[in-house]
Amino acid sequence: MVDKRKTAEIILQAIDDHGPVQVDWNMKEFWINAILRGLTMADLSEIQKPQESHLPGNQFDTK
Repeated sequence: MVDKRKTAEIILQAIDDHGPVQVDWNMKEFWINAILRGLTMADLSEIQKPQESHLPGNQFDTK
């Protein structure tokens, strides 16, 4: 399994290779940290999804 930092590096390389921009590799750490933050936020949103169904107004009426 690839760790998050390696995943972020792969994403950054894909952006450089296939995106409409060229990555400034002098700012690699800035971009890696931004991608890591996004990956962490995505993980947290996946964890929180099941809990949201327990909030008032998010239950389905099964009657």
